[in-house]
Order: sequence, then structure tokens, then C-alpha cells
Amino acid sequence: MRPPIGPHRGLARLSAAKSLNVSGRSAIVATYLALVLAVEANAQGEAASRATVIVSVADQQGRPVENAELRIPDLHLLVRTNWMGQGLFRALPGVSYRLEVRKIGYMPVFATVVAETDTVGVFIALEPMIASLDTQRVVGLQVPNNLQSYARRRALGIGRFLDDTVMEKEQTRSLPIVLAERFPGVRAAPNGGGRYVLLSTRSSGRMRAGDCTVDVYVDGARYYEDLDGIRPIDLAGVELYSMGAAPVEYRRASASCNVLLLWLRH
Repeated sequence: MRPPIGPHRGLARLSAAKSLNVSGRSAIVATYLALVLAVEANAQGEAASRATVIVSVADQQGRPVENAELRIPDLHLLVRTNWMGQGLFRALPGVSYRLEVRKIGYMPVFATVVAETDTVGVFIALEPMIASLDTQRVVGLQVPNNLQSYARRRALGIGRFLDDTVMEKEQTRSLPIVLAERFPGVRAAPNGGGRYVLLSTRSSGRMRAGDCTVDVYVDGARYYEDLDGIRPIDLAGVELYSMGAAPVEYRRASASCNVLLLWLRH
């Protein structure tokens, strides 16, 4: 049997237990305080590592540029400058940032911002964008010598004209029929053998004596042959005038009512 515990020994053990209990509580409190201090220190360190960047944007004359776009692509941040040309980024992590500045009408600017302090000021001067036009080459078509006078009269708009593009479409059709279809004031009259002659509309019916004819010139020389002998595709230009409105060198006192000028391809 264990000897009974005396009153003094029991008090001693109780005092020791209480001392151990107090010591454990003190250790827990100390650990908690250490953790709180560590968290606060870490938060203060993170806050100290974050920076505020103020960007000022102006043109080449030093005037503030409003509504310029400020972008930090790596952080997906975008702000715009105010009426003073300033934009603000707050609490940026890290110490180095890639900054893009854009404004319509100005060249874009790309810069690297290093935040060595908690507040950094950046000044950006924008250069105006100069529009450059592509070089254009103007090619003038050279007018053949035999068509110089034709081109001058066509530019003046005196008379009626057909060019080679029209003649190419007509290919090998009867020239009198083509001209009668294209020019008012003349008609194609049968001349026997499936051929036609060009007459003024002042005439009527088949060709007969006294009809109002058309004087024909080929490359400036009077032409007396069958007009059906010339293919439309062989012509570079055609002019038709009334006798009174024809160029002076082609007017003559005759029974003819019109003047037809044909210009061959060369």
C-alpha cells in the first residue's frame, strides 16, 4: 500500500501543475503573437513592394494630350489620360513594367518603366503621325500621228465619234450598216449584190440620182471605193459631221449632206 500523501506534498504537486499550465498558455500566446507579427510584416513588405505610376502625356509643343490610351499589357491594365494629360496606375506589383501609349493621329510609344520608389512619374511626348501616300504612276497613251487631229476634235466634242473599242466589237459586219446603227442622220441603202452605201436620212428609198450622199475620207484622203470594202475592225476612229459643221478642209459645195472621216489602224 502506498503511504498516504501528506497535506504539504499535495500542495506542492498542485502548485507544480499550475505552473506547467501557465507555461503552456504563455507558449501558445507567444506563438500566436509571432504569427501575427509575421503576417503584418509580410503585408507591410508587399505594400512596400507595390508602386504608383503617374504617366503624363503631351504633344511636341508640350500641350497635354487628353484621352490617350495607356496600357500595361502584362498586367492587362488600361487607363486613359484626363484633360491634364495624366493617367494613374495604383498598387502595381513588381518593379518593371512595359508601357504602351497610343492616341489617334500620333505615333505609338513603347516604354519600360522601372519603379525604384513607391511613386514614379513618367513623361511621354507624342509625335504626330504623318500620312504617306503611295507613289502613283500616271501613264499617258500616245496618240498615233494619223489620229492627232481626230483626238483634238473629239476632245472639243464637235461632231460624232466612234473609237476602236466600238469597232472591235463590230468585227467584220458591214460598215455602212454599223455606221447607220450608231449615227443618227445617216442610213444604209442597198447597192446591189448584198452591199450597202451610206446616205443621209434626207434621202429615202433605194439609192437613186439626186440622193443626198456622204463624202468619205480615209486617213484624210477622199475615198471613192465601195464602203463595204472596209472592215470595222480595221478602223481606229470614225467621225461624222454635217457638211456645214465639218472641219474646214473637208467642206465643199456639193450635193453631199454629210462628211465621214475614217482613220485606219497602223
